[in-house]
Amino acid sequence: MNVAIVGVGNISRTHMEAWKHIPEATVVAVCDIRQEMIDRAVDITGARGYLDFTQMLDNEDIDILDICLPTYLHADFAVQAMERGIHVLTEKPLSLYKKDVARTYEVAQRKNVRFMTAQVLRFWHEYELLREAYQSGQYGPLISATMTRLGSTPRSSWDNWMIDEQRSGLTPFDLHIHDLDFLVYTFGEPKDMQVNRARGAKRDDIHVVYHYDGFFVSCQATWHNAVFRFRSGYRFQFEKAVME
Repeated sequence: MNVAIVGVGNISRTHMEAWKHIPEATVVAVCDIRQEMIDRAVDITGARGYLDFTQMLDNEDIDILDICLPTYLHADFAVQAMERGIHVLTEKPLSLYKKDVARTYEVAQRKNVRFMTAQVLRFWHEYELLREAYQSGQYGPLISATMTRLGSTPRSSWDNWMIDEQRSGLTPFDLHIHDLDFLVYTFGEPKDMQVNRARGAKRDDIHVVYHYDGFFVSCQATWHNAVFRFRSGYRFQFEKAVME
């Protein structure tokens, strides 16, 4: 399978390393608007580099497009690729808007291609064990849970897009979406929720409590103004055990 990566900033390095562990996949092309980032990506992957996305699609035989662009560009680039019959993996979130999600889904269905948003917690072993414990009931019913995702406010994104709410969505879409995706994947949609948020010019702190039948989950996602090393985790209280 021939893979192309568009957007070769910080998160793309994780993707490049991951593709190396899939024997059937080869990164054949990378694309960005910054030549210095292309040069770095070419050194890592051995792929051909492009400054123009359309030119890359025209010149290369691509099976999968891996989108590592800023959030507000995900849907448009995904649609362009899928209209050509190319399967797409995109960084989370797909978009800040429902209309983009619906448009992307429609194209994927119509062109009969695979589309996936990289919501990674579903595949992490510690979250697989948690889901298995809940579904099997081996520790009794779930009573309550806490999930956290904390770090410093991003200060090095291209054009400062990550601290622009209209382009990134801030902590709800950059951090909290990971935990929310796992909750919906495992428990379904909550009955209701309560949201508290404290925002400032250089910080964003959101606390959400989700209510389900018989239990609740409290989530915190924070960008601290102070320098703070990223951390995330969970604590789930079952009747007969605590998992963290």
